[in-house]
Amino acid sequence: MSWAVETGAAVSSINGTTLTTRINPLGLVEALSGQGYISSHRKNQSDPLTNVFRRISIGLSFDTSRGADPPIFIGSNQQLSALSFRYQFVNHRDPRDQRYQNIWGEFFERQAPELTKLQSNQLMALIDVADPRRKVLENNFKNQALRDWLSETNTILSNPQSFPANLNENEAIDEARKIIERQLTNLPISELEKDTVLINALSSFVGAYLLYIQRKNVILDEIQKGTLVTFEYTNYRDVNAPDLSNFRFIAERATYGGINLTANASISIYNSLPAGMNVKRVRDFSFAGQLDVPMREVMGLGQTILSLSGKYQRLTSDAVSLVGTVLPNTKGNVAIGQIKFTIPIKDTGLKLPISVTFANRTEVVRENNVRGNFGFTFDLDTLFARFRPFSR
Repeated sequence: MSWAVETGAAVSSINGTTLTTRINPLGLVEALSGQGYISSHRKNQSDPLTNVFRRISIGLSFDTSRGADPPIFIGSNQQLSALSFRYQFVNHRDPRDQRYQNIWGEFFERQAPELTKLQSNQLMALIDVADPRRKVLENNFKNQALRDWLSETNTILSNPQSFPANLNENEAIDEARKIIERQLTNLPISELEKDTVLINALSSFVGAYLLYIQRKNVILDEIQKGTLVTFEYTNYRDVNAPDLSNFRFIAERATYGGINLTANASISIYNSLPAGMNVKRVRDFSFAGQLDVPMREVMGLGQTILSLSGKYQRLTSDAVSLVGTVLPNTKGNVAIGQIKFTIPIKDTGLKLPISVTFANRTEVVRENNVRGNFGFTFDLDTLFARFRPFSR
């Protein structure tokens, strides 16, 4: 599972003592065959059967508090707390989708030549060309320190011992990328900073590249407003309480001003009626919705998100506790509302969520509930991007 997460064929998340891994079977096969994220999609998007499997994912949840050696994750059947199956009927948020090919085509037709031309012009200002008609670039940098660095890098890349045997094309490209990343850490920065022509050329190129990325992100932001419609089946496996099956439909859509609306409806049933208990086969049904509203930046920290959410749940009979006993007088309606602010701390990957939750009761106790929470979430990708700025 760790390998699948690392190669992009799966995603993983942790909630308390529960570790959940979601795997796309087709993505796993493509990762094993060495196909890339974009190339595999383009190659197979005309195959109806492949497109069906692309929309399917399977989730496994493990509760590390169970088993003989808690809280150690061993992936045993005893720790398996839930199995899920998910199918995306509609996914308009995949930038590889065929509906966006014309948009990407126009973008690259206009922006890529402009960036390439600027790159070539700035590069030509840095090289020493004996014959302008040939424009030979290799080892012809005017700056001696940069010339030596390039020569060393090319020597490593051309050495067969730098690449393990039996690599396919994608693996060889990935290995070359790692070599270049290592070499970038050995750039003679102190020497290069003394060359004003070099610094000005690089600054000009970086400015144009950032503009290129900014225009690309405008397209990606627009794609992220697309519609998502998903069906999910989850089988919950409790230690003492009866196993449950949950059927859920989820719809998500971005609206005017970047406001994101999510709604879902679900029904839960007992896989088998608990012996000797006066409960119905249908445990509950529920409806929930959430509205995410982008707010203005707070003190330059980043864009704050205001989330308004609510849930209605109908328990058709008295609830069953985690130890397998019926809780009397728990049948009825559960209504929950929440207001949450998510404040990013700019460029750190840290986010500060602050929320207030109101409930007329819980599933197991008939008492009003008002709860406030705050905490921190951290996105490691933001931190790693600082140390690996050239990674893909």
